[in-house]
Amino acid sequence: MFIILLFSSILFSQVDYADIQEIFNNSCNSCHDNSNPSAGLNLLSYDALFSTAGPGIVIPFNSSQSILYDRIIRNDSSPGD
Repeated sequence: MFIILLFSSILFSQVDYADIQEIFNNSCNSCHDNSNPSAGLNLLSYDALFSTAGPGIVIPFNSSQSILYDRIIRNDSSPGD
C-alpha cells in the first residue's frame, strides 16, 4: 500500500525520475534486474527501462495509459500477463 501512495503522490507533483527509480529499487528489482528480468522488463535504470519496455508499458507524460502504472496501482506483479 505504501508503494501505491508514494507512487500516486509523485504523479501529482513535479516528478524526478530518481524518485521513481527509488520505488523500483526498493520493490521491483528483485525480479526486474540484469540477471534475468521478469517478463524481460529491466527496472535498474531509466535506460534499461526504456530499452526493455514493450509498446504501451510506459507512456511518458501519460501515466493513465501506461501498463506499468496500471499494474503498480492494482498491485499486480504477476509475471507473464
